Formats: sequence, structure tokens, C-alpha cells
Amino acid sequence: MPRIRLFPRFSSPADAFNRTSCLLLLVVLAATLYRRTVIDYQDPHKCQALIRDGQWLDPPKQTFDPDYVDPKRPFQHWNPPGCVLHEYTGPEINRCAESGKILFVGDPGIRQIFWATAKKLDESKARKEKAGLEKHEDIEFSAGGALLKFVWDPFLNSSTLYEELAEYRKSAQNSTKAVDDAAGAGSGAPVEAKRKSTVMLIGGGHSHARHIHIGNLKDFQDAVDNITSTAYAPHTMTSGKGFRITDDGIGNQIFFAPVLQPLYDRLSPSRAITMLPEKIDGMNEYLDQLSINQGLNVLWSYANMTTGIDGAYGESGLHVVENVAGRMADVVLNLRCNAKAARQDGYPYDRTCCVDYRPVNWVQFAALVCFFFVLPIVAIKSARGMTSNTPARMRFAKSIARQRSNSISANASASTTLALLSVGLCLWYCYLADRTQVFDKIRKQFIEYDFFAFLSAALALGLLTVRGPPSSPGRRRSESFPGTSIRQSFLPRSQTEEWKGWMQMFILIFNFTGATKVLWIYEIVRLLASCYIFMTGYGHTMYFLQKKDYSFRRAASVLTRLNVLACSLSFIMRTRYTSYHFISVSSFWFLVVYATLKIGHRRNDSIAFLLGKLFVSVTLVSTTIHLKGVLESLLFLLRLTCGITWNATAWRFHLGLDKFIPFVGMLTAILHLRIANLQSYPQLATRSRSLISEMLTDYFSVFHAFFTLVAIGLIPVYCLISSSHTNESDYNSWLPYLSLLPILSFAVLRNSTRLLRNYHSAAFAWIGRHSLELYVLQHHMILAGDGRALLSTGLFSGDGSFWHDRWRDVALLLPLFVWFAWRVACATATLTLAVTGNAEAVSVASEVKPMHERKISELRLPDYGNGTPGPGSVAAAVSASARLESKGGTKRSRWWAQTLRRRVVMILGVLWVLNWVS
Repeated sequence: MPRIRLFPRFSSPADAFNRTSCLLLLVVLAATLYRRTVIDYQDPHKCQALIRDGQWLDPPKQTFDPDYVDPKRPFQHWNPPGCVLHEYTGPEINRCAESGKILFVGDPGIRQIFWATAKKLDESKARKEKAGLEKHEDIEFSAGGALLKFVWDPFLNSSTLYEELAEYRKSAQNSTKAVDDAAGAGSGAPVEAKRKSTVMLIGGGHSHARHIHIGNLKDFQDAVDNITSTAYAPHTMTSGKGFRITDDGIGNQIFFAPVLQPLYDRLSPSRAITMLPEKIDGMNEYLDQLSINQGLNVLWSYANMTTGIDGAYGESGLHVVENVAGRMADVVLNLRCNAKAARQDGYPYDRTCCVDYRPVNWVQFAALVCFFFVLPIVAIKSARGMTSNTPARMRFAKSIARQRSNSISANASASTTLALLSVGLCLWYCYLADRTQVFDKIRKQFIEYDFFAFLSAALALGLLTVRGPPSSPGRRRSESFPGTSIRQSFLPRSQTEEWKGWMQMFILIFNFTGATKVLWIYEIVRLLASCYIFMTGYGHTMYFLQKKDYSFRRAASVLTRLNVLACSLSFIMRTRYTSYHFISVSSFWFLVVYATLKIGHRRNDSIAFLLGKLFVSVTLVSTTIHLKGVLESLLFLLRLTCGITWNATAWRFHLGLDKFIPFVGMLTAILHLRIANLQSYPQLATRSRSLISEMLTDYFSVFHAFFTLVAIGLIPVYCLISSSHTNESDYNSWLPYLSLLPILSFAVLRNSTRLLRNYHSAAFAWIGRHSLELYVLQHHMILAGDGRALLSTGLFSGDGSFWHDRWRDVALLLPLFVWFAWRVACATATLTLAVTGNAEAVSVASEVKPMHERKISELRLPDYGNGTPGPGSVAAAVSASARLESKGGTKRSRWWAQTLRRRVVMILGVLWVLNWVS
């Protein structure tokens, strides 16, 4: 009887991870699409979510001390379910209002929201005007072209209100805005008085409860009925689920504020007698009936902001505190302005409530057709081609050769097609997650406990996967060079990958927990970014000086590997390429390293010549970065010729922060290679007759101990200097001059003993090998809103905290994020190989084999000043290979080089066209 398997058999852990992730992807997509199309079908744009629900992510600390003042200033972050509330600024309000005005009508509660909006426009002016005005009067406030108007009408029956409502109804009935403008221009009234209301916020009820003792509910109902009958034609009111989003957003709308329940124990005796709970409840019940039956837009989220939260009210118990009023203003502005701003601005898509993302453009549509229709057909044909046989009429030997050739060609074609499919699937998952309402987006909220909990989990993962040197005889790390006791290379690849891995983990935690405004954490992250640039300079310098490969193919390989994913996402997601700023910065510094070492590369074995080139390079680069007009001219030329719009100020900031550290990495690689050669071949010190060479050879252990002690002392010095900075700007100004201290200290200490050199964390090293993909994809797979919010499936609900709510989303989305990064890394390497034909393009930096893993014949020995490669050098091997190929290989080499250049020109041409037309 055959055995029944409950679980499928997997060929390897990678195969298990691959298949499980595919299944998880299908489950997540099916569940989120079901929620979007079935459960949330009545609120496709998250307008009702903004109107009706929400919760505070930063409520005040509960305490029995009436004099306690929360130092964290609560009520900063209001979180509607499934979307992100945008905090509007003055210029954004100006663009939203344009030639219209924002009208507030009602009692003191509405007046608070009016002043909160005015402070967003111009805080100092708003405070001055507020101090000189009477409480019970109409107010107009203008700043930057925007006009705000408050109508004092606590009983909702003033003539001014009805005039505004009649004008609103008239404008709603007109077919075009031009009719409204012509009507306004034809009257003799001032222009400001005829500015139509782009949005109205109406609220009252407290005065009905306070001053009308009998029939207060009837009077309130009549006031609301008169407002709706004046403003709307019969059966024309729309609720949030009926909003039609156009280029003008949801259009001009009227919103009602509910009657907020006061804090009864804080009311004055005269108010407490008349403002009874049953009166407030009766008025709100009537508003609820109108919102359900007739579609009246009632902002019930205002009630959620205050219900059961004593700290939301001031001393009177009737009026809310300033921060709560500010978020109430943001609710109105998000409803009216978000969709309009999203259509006008696009990137960054950091406002996701009551918004409809831009429709798919032709570039995205073409990519969709290509990835999901064309490429699968090509993949099927390639698979069939691999199984096809050659004709039987060919001779046997020729048939075998042809079969092998066809098999290799078909295999390469199939691999490239599958790589394109992998990248395409990743791109469209990003689009679905971060450019549609299929997935929810929620606001970040920094909680110190969460931050340290994530760090502890990452540290535990790293420590549990510590591995020693491999036991295979061919790669034994205890293998040493003749004449030296150094058993491990300085900064071998396993170390640099581990270094990148734990740094990437820290940066992911930093971005996920929203710790951007915590100064000491920001300082660490900025230093880690400098570490990446240091390793860029170090790794590429090691490669060029060891392999002497300064070919165009090498440069194309690295730049292709770096930029495939970022460039693809910039078109599919309609973002800027520089939004993934580390990719653009790394590409820039690679070009600097490449140009510095390539120029006069035949003399690179001369230390003096290399140092001279480094000095010239750092001078030219610093001048380009900081001299006003140079960077602007270069970027203007790019904009004029290629349609590339990069911000010169942002580029100067990012490049200036790390203007020295890549050259420190280059210098470190040069010194390391020099010392390694001297230690491997002590006779070179005698030949060159250099005092420094002799000292390094004879007293290396002394120097090693000295620099280790110096490194131990420099780290607390750096910490002391960093702690003296009070803001980010001050720290950033010192970072270029200080970053080398902790970076070099860590590198020295990490290699200070044989034990530390030989052991590394396998988990961190794996993350480091995929750090490029993890960095780019985090913006759309774990984060959302181009990195400014968090991605959520929307399948679960809770209090917004991680441990009681969001951990379930992370458990579903994090494996998919890691899986996509792994698959895209493999696919990108395949595509780079297809473009450049360079099998060594799989890695970006530090791809030279560690010194202890190389044969003695592979070691580079310096030229002796006459340009002749030393014995056993890579240059000698290359030149020997060139001589062997001179008889028959020259034509083939030239053909490959020309083909590569054609491919690169074609790719650049496609990007050039897309820049102009997308």
C-alpha cells in the first residue's frame, strides 16, 4: 500500500521557501482583493473611513494627577482605518482653495477648527488677529491667496448662511466653472465676497441645548432641514460612498459636524443644568438618520476623537484642545483636497484617504501586457525549444555540437525570460500594494519599546546563525600565506556582507517604526549610510587593483546591477529615480572610483601615483558638490537633453554628507593590498628598499596592536562628539569629517583577532547579499506611500499598536518581502549577465575573493616602475590570454565589445524616450 504524504517533498530549503511563498502570495492577494471588492465595495476610496471612524495613535497618558502635563504632546496622529491622514500646510491649502474660500459656520467649536486651519496658513498672523477680535462675530482670514471665512451662527439660522447655501446650490447646478465666474464678475460686489465656497463645515447644537429649554430638538431639526433644503435640490445629497472623484477631487461639498458630548464633570454649574446627555444624543440621532437615509455628510470621526478621552477637552469641558482641533481641520482638508492633490502632484503618494490614484498610463499598460501576456508565451516557446531535436540528416558529430549549442542558447533565453517574469511580478505587486486601494495604508507611530524589541529579535537572529570557516579542504580559512602568520584577509567578503546585513536590518527597523525624528537613532542611521559608501569605495578599489579590469563591460555590469530595479520601479510606480537615493548615490560614487582608478591605470602599482590621483579626485568632486552653479549646470544639462529633473539641493545634501568616506575606503583598500603583498612576499620590501615597507614587514604585530588600541579609544570619542549635537542639521555638518573615525575603528576591531575574523553571522550575510533589493523594495512592500506609511492587508482590526494589532500583517507581508528580494536579486543578476555578458556581475562590491581563498599564482605583485606586470599578476595573465587570442580571438572580442555598446546604447535610448513621454 503506497504511503500517503501529508506534506509535499521539497528538494531543498530554498525550494520549500520558494513554493511556500508562492502559496502565501496567492492567499494574501485573494484575501485582500476579496476585502476590497466585497467588504469595502461601498467605500472604494476610503472617504467613509475618514468620515466615520478612526483612533488616536498617541492618546495622552492616563493619570490621576490633574496637574500632569504629558511631555510628548498627544493628539498629533489621528489614524482613520486603512488610510493615512495628511497634515496640510499653508501652500497646500492655497492650491486646494485656489480662487474659492473655505467656509466655517456655527458655534465656538467650529470657530476652533477655523483658527486651527488659519494657523496652518500663517500661525503668527492667526495668533495676532485672534487676540484682537470679539468672540461673537464673523471673521475673515486670508494668507497666501487662500481665504477662510467664519460665520458666527450658533443656532444655524443666519441670513449669511442661507446666502452661502443658495450660492452653493447655484454653483452646483451650473455645468461649468466659467458660468460661475461670469456671474461673479458681472456684479458690483467685491471679488472676495463672491468667492464661492470650495468646502463648508457647519456645526451647532450646543447653543440649542444650552439656551432652548423646551423644544430644543425641534428647533435643531428645523435648522438642519432648512439648511439641506436650501443647499440641495431634492434627492441630490451624496454621502461619502457616493463621492465622484475627478481632477477637482470630490468637488465642492458641505459637511456637518456632530454635536460633541461635553465633559460633563467639568462644565460650569449653569451649563451643567441645561446641557443634558439626552439633549445631545437626540440631536446626534437625527443627524444619523439624515446621513443614513438622505446621504448627509456628518463627520462622526469628530465624535470618535473626543468620546471617553478627558484629555481631548480643555478646562471648560466644552471646547477641545488645540491639537484635536488641528486634526479636525485636517479631516475636512483631506476630504476636499486629497484627491485633487494626488491628481496634480502624484509622487509622493503619502495621502491615501478619500483619494483615487492616477489611472494607468501607456507605459504601465505596455509593461502589464508585456509581463503577463508576451513573456509567458516566450517562456513557453523557449521551454519547447530546449526539448527539440536537430534534424536526423545531419552528421552525428555536427548534430551533437548543434544540439549543445541550441541547448545552451535555449537555456539562456529561458533564464532571461524567467528573470524578466520575476521582475515583472515584483513590479506589479508593488504597484498593486502601493498604487491602488487593494492594500490598506496606515500611519507610522514611533514607540520606543517596539523599536528595541525589533532590534533584540534581529540581534538574536544574527547570533543564532554565527558560523565559522567552511570545512571544505579547498576553502579552508586557516590556510595561510608563506612567510606570514596572518590567516585571514582584512574585511573579507563574508564580513562585508555581514556588515551590510545588520546595517540593513537596523535601517529597516528604523523606517518601519518611524524613528526618523529621534535624533540619536537618526545619527546612527546616517553613519550606517556612510558605511555603505565606505564599502563601495573599498570593494570596487579591491576589485580594480587586483583584477586590473577597467573595461567598459565591468562598468556596465555594475551600473546595470545597481539600477535595474530602481529604474524599473521609477516608471511603474511613477516615482523619481532619486527617491531611492542610495542607489543614485552609490552609482555616482562607483563612477568616481572607476574614473579615478582607470585614468592612468597602467601606473596604479605606484603608491605615490595612486595617492596623487586620490587627492585630485577628492578636490574635483568636492568642488563639483559645493561650488554654487556647477551641480546646477550639470543637472540643467540633464534636464535639457534627457528630461531628467533632479533636485540640485537634495543631491548636494546627499553627496556632501559622504564626500570623503569613499576615498577613505579607497585608501584603505590600497593600504591593505600593499600590506598583504609585503606580508605574503617579504622579499619585496628588500627590493623596494622602503623604510615603511621594512617596518610593516618586521613590526606588523606592533602596528596591529597599536591601531587596535586607537580604534577602541576613537569610538567613545565619536560618541561623545555626537552627543553634543542638538539637531540634525548640526550633526550633518560634522558628519563628513567624523564618519571615518567609527567606520575605520569598527573595521579594525572586527579584524583584530583571528576568532573575530573567522566567524560571521550567516543570516546577516544573506541579508547583506540582498541588501540592494531589500532597500529598494521596502518602500512599497513593507512601507507604503513611498516609504511614508506602513502597508497593511486590511484583514485585521485592532488598536493600531504592533503587539495587539499589526503583528499579523507583518507575519503575512514580511515573508513575501524577503522572498521577492531574493527572487529579484537572482533575476537581476541574470539580466545583467544577459546585457553585459559578464559572469562576474552578480555582485556589486567586495566581489574579489578573500586573499586567503586565492592561489599564490593569482596574487597581484606590483610593477617595478617600468610598466611590466610582476610575476603571477592578474595583468600578466590577462596579457598572456590576449596574446593567445590574438590569432583567432581578436575578431570575436571586438564583436562582443561592439555588441555590448550597442545594447547599452539601445537601453539608454529606451530610457531617454521614457523620460520624455511617460
